[in-house]
Amino acid sequence: MWKIARFNDLTPRQIYDMYQLRQKVFVIEQNRLYNELDDTDLNVIHLLNYQDDQLVSYARIFQEGHHVSFGRVVVDPEYRGMDLGSQLMRKILQTVEDWYPNQAIEIHAENEAQDFYKKFGFTKVGDVIIFNKTPHVKMVLNE
Repeated sequence: MWKIARFNDLTPRQIYDMYQLRQKVFVIEQNRLYNELDDTDLNVIHLLNYQDDQLVSYARIFQEGHHVSFGRVVVDPEYRGMDLGSQLMRKILQTVEDWYPNQAIEIHAENEAQDFYKKFGFTKVGDVIIFNKTPHVKMVLNE
């Protein structure tokens, strides 16, 4: 079951689930010490995918200058290998089209995730940068 909402429309449990999953992957699993919570969460569209009351995948979408971006794309490690990442990407792209029609999409992807995003039409632009202590690349959606 998908929940697509702004921060103020999420329940306390959904917020807890979102932060718990993001911390589980981006801080603990990836062994990165950084402030995973940020003010961006207050002004974005959150996509939460639940299966049997368990948050299994998540992402956030936001306006950034003259384009739309998304990030914190994550699948619970216990649910990987079930095509949830591809399902999440399709939901992200559909939500961008619904909420921000005809706008360019630009992301900063973790360097090792480039091939995943390429499957959805993204192309690398520029050099690797360090963001939240992790190598990232700028990618744009080619339409």
